[in-house]
Amino acid sequence: VIACESIGVLSEMASKIIKNNKLDDIVKILHKNFSALAVGPDLDRPADLLVAEIVDCSLLSEGVLETIADARNRLLARGAAIIPRSAVIYAMPVESAELNAEQRVATAAGFDLTPINDILPHTYRQVDLNHYAWRALAVPTELFRFDFATATPTADECSFRLIPIADGTAHAVAAWFRLE
Repeated sequence: VIACESIGVLSEMASKIIKNNKLDDIVKILHKNFSALAVGPDLDRPADLLVAEIVDCSLLSEGVLETIADARNRLLARGAAIIPRSAVIYAMPVESAELNAEQRVATAAGFDLTPINDILPHTYRQVDLNHYAWRALAVPTELFRFDFATATPTADECSFRLIPIADGTAHAVAAWFRLE
């Protein structure tokens, strides 16, 4: 098993854990960025399996599509298994006066910060809805589906239809993904 970790302290910790569990004869941690891995100096042969944990709360911001496509082209044997195999992104509008109030700014130390509220609808943040009172305004809708064995990064756009289930004010769009 060859693993790579670009963050030094995490690479060192992983190596220590591997050694403490007497697996250092079969698991090797390389302190390098994935893009620097190569068949030859790092891998004896193309890999039969890729396990990639390069997702964030929006799935795509850490470059999972680009990274896995690169691995398929440079590092994997034909027909290699990829974990995760696929992903689906869902979204739905939600009403939550409590979340809306918390996500707004007013003043701090005497400064009027309200102009920040103009950009908030154009940003995303990871929020655990379990900490807020909220209700769905539409059924969860599939936005994107990716098969990592074939997916390539593109600038494609899509449209989708939200099916309302309640009247209300959409304070946020809840988005999540499922990995297979």
